[in-house]
Amino acid sequence: MSVDLLTFSESVRQRFRSPTIETVFARLTSADPIAISRVIAAPTWTERVPPEDAFTIHIQVSSSAKAELYVDGRPRRLPIQGPCSIRILDMSTSPYAHIESDIEFIRLNFSQRTLDELSYDHGQRRIPRFQQVLDGEDQVLYGLGCALIARFNTYGPDDQLFLDYLALAMHAHLIKTYADIRGEASWRGGLAPWQFRRACEMMAANLGGDMGIADLAMACELSASHFAAAFRRTAGMPPHRWLMNERVNQAKRLLRSGRLRLADIALACGFSDQSHLTRVFLRIEGQPPSRWRRLCRS
Repeated sequence: MSVDLLTFSESVRQRFRSPTIETVFARLTSADPIAISRVIAAPTWTERVPPEDAFTIHIQVSSSAKAELYVDGRPRRLPIQGPCSIRILDMSTSPYAHIESDIEFIRLNFSQRTLDELSYDHGQRRIPRFQQVLDGEDQVLYGLGCALIARFNTYGPDDQLFLDYLALAMHAHLIKTYADIRGEASWRGGLAPWQFRRACEMMAANLGGDMGIADLAMACELSASHFAAAFRRTAGMPPHRWLMNERVNQAKRLLRSGRLRLADIALACGFSDQSHLTRVFLRIEGQPPSRWRRLCRS
């Protein structure tokens, strides 16, 4: 999947003939990115595509009517699916479907190369093919999918550390539940002081958040999975939450100076706009930034 985000998003749009597609990439390895798409589609025949050495996972957000799925050219009648329902499709079988009602779901795309590299990062062997699931239910994946939608709706898709962390959580659950893997990586320790300091310095110098977990892991000479687990153990929170707290701390320093408008402070601290700053500041500090500044002045 050596394509850019815009090209990949357009390919998903064409596949489901849908005008409503939001796609983001999580980059955790040197292999292909993990593509996460939010798809809202009307009844349609999906586009047939050539075989691909990859898996897609559909996490149902809304209820859907019956559909007919074709795998290796053979039809499979699918029952009505509600929220929490999932499908795991092997893209080497060139699946396509006749969707018979409006539908909303989260679509994950893992190439086999990425799955293999993440397994090696965990000290595991190459995973076998995922079990193909056509009518399953998974509360964990549904919860992670809802967290992604809430993030999109509240903050937009521009939070690479959060996306990477979410993709790691989804991958870990998929491997544990739907692949025949015996044993897991046992990373009990945290980061060394120099690793924690370097990661924090890198995030503080890049409050805009376009730095990913893989970048921080490389600087600490760890795999992405190992780094994410060790950082949480050291800091007591995942990297994206540490970054959000640091943005608020920087905003407080600028608010105390009293010279900048809230909109300018928001952009200077890596928030997308003033409303983004206000929502996060209110959640962390319990009051909006304008009131916090007034109290400081008094």
